[in-house]
Parts: sequence; structure tokens; C-alpha cells
Amino acid sequence: MTPLLAATGLFKSFGVPGRLGRRTRMMAVNGASLTIGAGETVGLVGESGSGKSTLGRLLLRLLDPDDGRIVYDGQDITHLSDRAMRPLRRDLQAIFQDPGSALNPRLTAGAQVAEPLLIHEPNETRGRRHERVAELFRQVGLDPSMMLRHPDGFSGGQRQRLCIARALATRPRLLIADEPITALDLSIQAQVLSLLESARAASGLTMLFISHDLAVVRYLCQRVVVMFRGQVIEHGPTEAVFTTPSHPYTQRLVASVFGENGEARRDPFLASPRQEGCTEYQVGADHFVLANF
Repeated sequence: MTPLLAATGLFKSFGVPGRLGRRTRMMAVNGASLTIGAGETVGLVGESGSGKSTLGRLLLRLLDPDDGRIVYDGQDITHLSDRAMRPLRRDLQAIFQDPGSALNPRLTAGAQVAEPLLIHEPNETRGRRHERVAELFRQVGLDPSMMLRHPDGFSGGQRQRLCIARALATRPRLLIADEPITALDLSIQAQVLSLLESARAASGLTMLFISHDLAVVRYLCQRVVVMFRGQVIEHGPTEAVFTTPSHPYTQRLVASVFGENGEARRDPFLASPRQEGCTEYQVGADHFVLANF
């Protein structure tokens, strides 16, 4: 099967201050390659500074690679101009780690969710656009009456839901979620994960889920890609990587969370749908029963 997105041999370096005022180059992504099949949820894991976020931005063409190739849906997008990329932006959306910095404090929540529709569906009527925004608010568990609020009137979890609603506004084919739950408390993390899983199941959304939380990746993703010092060192089906990791770094990474035999020492996201329309999560010693959106 032809992958929806394929990256081959990507390199990206940045200039950083060196000794005696001289600048040097830091290699953030060093020959990384990966593929994502249509409808897949792929986890991208590794320690902080391994190049995960930079790779995600390269795949979205928010950064230009120094070398390598990116193919989306059979089209080479590696060197497309901003103008040529614009029609593809509706298909390629992102959720970033910090919802506070991702939202404009001067615009209302409804205006920010509507913004992608204004760009990519300019001929849509104002009434239909309003209905679509209200529908998105309900989809992410927010009351449409909150559309007139500004971001500072929302909690951290609600702001992240706003970012998810905005990312889903154009019905994208590929969503890159860069540490979307790191800044949230555990109960809100469970709600956001349930929301992302519901979106994937409802529309066949393809997702690259970037995280350093292996337990969350094990729960959410079908395949996992492991990065270390800018390189992809291992990839494969999630359970195979977590139970029989082959690279020494992956072995140590998995053992730090799941133990030597791949069994969770403390798996915070164990889902068992014991009530119709709900998902039950165990977060440490606490339980949360959440309505599926």
C-alpha cells in the first residue's frame, strides 16, 4: 500500500552560538526516514532534544529540510513554495504542545476556530460557517455559547480543545499532534486522548502522535517510531517494539517505563469500555469514566 506520507533521509541543522563568539551548526534531524499509512496513528517517541518536534515541523513544511525528500499522497512536496503548499494546508494540520501560545489572545474562540474555514472555504456563507464552528465546539466537548469568549477565559484543557477544534475545522487527512497533552493534568489528558481517538475513528484521520510518554503511545498508536539524537533508530508495530525492542536505546527506554518484560510498571491509560458510550480510564490509583465525544 502506498503510504499517505513518506519522508526519506531528512536533515535539518540550526546555527547556535559557539566559543569565542563563533557560530556552529547543531544537527537536529540527522537522516531521518519514516512512513505513515492512511488511517494509521503512528507514535514518534524519544527523549527531549531527540529531534521529534523538528521532524514534525519538517513533515508539515513549517521548516525547510537541508536535505532529503517528503512525499505526501504521491506528490513530492519537499521544495514546494508557500504558494504551492497553500492548497495542501487544509489536509495537513497540527496541534502544538502549548495551547496558550498557539492561540491569539485578541481574537474570540469562535473566530480562531473559523479562521481556517475563511482561508480554505472562502465561498462558504457566514451562516453555514457559524454552524460549522458550533458543530466543532460540540465535537470537542465545548458549549457553543463559549464562542464569544477570549482564550484567557478558558482553562488549559479547554484551550487545547480549542486547538483541536481548529485543527479539525478543514477535515484534514493528516494531523501531527506534538506533545498535545504534556501540559495538562491527568484527568484532562484522558479526555483529550478520548477526543483524538474519537476523531480518528469517525473520519479515518491519519495521525502522527509525538510524545515522550510511552504509556500513552502504547494505548493510542498502531505503530511506533523511536528517535535518538536526530536519527530514527527503530520502528515497527507498537506491541512488538515495546515487548521485544531490538536497539539498546529502545530497550533502556522501554525498561524505564514497562520493565524488562514489557509489562507496565504503572500504565496510566488502560481503557475498558464498561459503560455504553463511555470509556473508563485508570490514572494511577484514580479512576475516570468519560463520555465519548
